[in-house]
Amino acid sequence: MNVRVCAVASPQVVSALGAYLDTLSDTQVSMTCVVWPSMAGSTISIPKGASVRVSGKEALASLASSGANVMLLDLLPGDDAEEYVRAALSAGLSLVNAGLQSVATDPLTYRAFRDKGLMVLGDDILEKFSPVVFMKSIMDLIKETGVTPSSSYVLGAGGHEVDDSMRERRRSDEASLVKGTPSFVGSVEPIDFLGDRRHYYVSVKGKGPLGSDVTLDLAIKYEEIPFRAASMAEVLALLGKGGSDLAEDPRLQGYFKRKVERGQAL
Repeated sequence: MNVRVCAVASPQVVSALGAYLDTLSDTQVSMTCVVWPSMAGSTISIPKGASVRVSGKEALASLASSGANVMLLDLLPGDDAEEYVRAALSAGLSLVNAGLQSVATDPLTYRAFRDKGLMVLGDDILEKFSPVVFMKSIMDLIKETGVTPSSSYVLGAGGHEVDDSMRERRRSDEASLVKGTPSFVGSVEPIDFLGDRRHYYVSVKGKGPLGSDVTLDLAIKYEEIPFRAASMAEVLALLGKGGSDLAEDPRLQGYFKRKVERGQAL
């Protein structure tokens, strides 16, 4: 599949995404347009010397002539996705939702895309180095060594401001990744001067041989955009490689915190 992407994402995400796409081999992925209302009219450069014009929402009216066949949606928390989803559906674009908004997991939206033979993937892209993913890996590892986890928690700071409903949704999404384990996923508090940087504290406690106590404390720091963009690039690369019934491919579904269950809206 030749993937031609219209990215509804910030210029920072687009730049990072372009850099990752250039490192991938044996893929057919290109970026044809960028939509980001606050940067409308500007030009950003992505690797290999290409420049992409950044347009506002008015570009959605001509989306069908943009050459794109996939919309990558990465809105800020709290932004309304409806207009972009409607535009993608009208123009015949498949949709990858990397944001927190309920898009792919909305039954009506899912059905509307599938009825037109289009894919819809999401929601909420999984940062491969996120502390919850890391915590799950650590807990799986220590179980293999004979330690039984008794409790664990994650606390964090940094990132965008979110309202209460988005905050609870994010916590629920992340808690689902460690479902069945004694874990608590705390809220991530935004701090202005941290910007894109995320700081997390992870603690795992358990019982070792003969009931001995084991405690593992981790401090994790990273920039959010590069890790989000890397996961987006890998999803687009998998689309480029093609295959049967891509939307149900477990490799693709594994990149999102909220996933469409098979047959959810059929």
